[in-house]
Parts: sequence; structure tokens; C-alpha cells
Amino acid sequence: MIYSIQGKIESFQPNKLIIKTNSGLSFEVIVSPKLASKFELEQEIKLLTVMVITEKFFGLYGFEDERKRDIFLRLEAISGIGHRLAYNIVSFAELDEIAQKCKLGDVDYFVQIPGIGKKTAKKIIVELSQIFETEVSLKSLFLDKEDKLLFEALRGLGYKLKEIRKVLPKVDKTASLEERIRQALKELSLRN
Repeated sequence: MIYSIQGKIESFQPNKLIIKTNSGLSFEVIVSPKLASKFELEQEIKLLTVMVITEKFFGLYGFEDERKRDIFLRLEAISGIGHRLAYNIVSFAELDEIAQKCKLGDVDYFVQIPGIGKKTAKKIIVELSQIFETEVSLKSLFLDKEDKLLFEALRGLGYKLKEIRKVLPKVDKTASLEERIRQALKELSLRN
């Protein structure tokens, strides 16, 4: 396994760098556009790497720090995630922001990452909550029968998914459906 690479940038594209080491070998390293934008041609750099070998892929992923590298390795090991999606996740934003969104159970945030749908976003939130050792409210991810009825009623009244998700936790679950609708409408009117 190649743990890190140090050398000069021979060429770069938005998602990969060619790094020439002092030994004369050049390596292609996949990086995020955000990371690539930090460097210039001929700049001396050192990147931590992970070598991924699959039936259809052989390559190196580059990381600026140990924490992102470790999170990538843990995500990649999750069934159904894979190396490309794992790299998209750790490259999307700073890990503290990702951890915060995970704690909030913010499915919409994770859906913005290329290659992630709602079902995968929920799975990722649950997995990341274990990795970041944070508690995530599963209620915010999965609706029970009563929430589904309230959700459908509010959708029927023309409210958007994002608006409804924000008010669902504020509604008393023990109240009748009619009372819950009133509470939700009151919360929604306060937001407008």
C-alpha cells in the first residue's frame, strides 16, 4: 500500500494531480476539485493516499489530512457505498460540517452530494453517526404512521418537503391528527 506521496506537481486537472517524486516516478492521484485548487504547477506537496484496486478500477486517492483518510476508509468498507461515493462524501465539505449535518439527520444536505439519493443518504447518516460517535435522531430520518398522515395532509395543503420536515419534530405526537395539523400549521405560519 502506498501511504503517502511527496513530490512536485507535474500537471493537474480539476480531479487529479500528476506528482513526480524525487526518484523520478510520476503518480496519478485522484483529488477533489477543492483540494486541487489549493495547488500550483511545480509546487512541492505531500499527500496521504489510499490505493484502491477493484475489478474495474486501479488508482490512488489523495487526502490532505489523516482524519479524512480514515473516514474515507471506514465509509468505503460500508456495503453499497464504494470508493467513489466515499470520496465524494469526504470531499464535499469539512468533516465538522458533515458531522453536524449527520447529527441533525439532514437528509437534504447529503442528497446534494453527487451519487446520493434519499435512501442512501439515510444509510450514510446512520453509518456516519457511528463513525463520528454522535447521536442522530432516527425520528428525523424515518416517519412513523402518524407522521406520514400529517405529512400527507400538509403536502395536500401545498407545503414543501423541507418546510414539513422542520415542523414535524415540534408537533405533539400524542395529540389527535386534527390537533397535530393545527399545531403544524401554526408552526408553518410562524416561519413565513
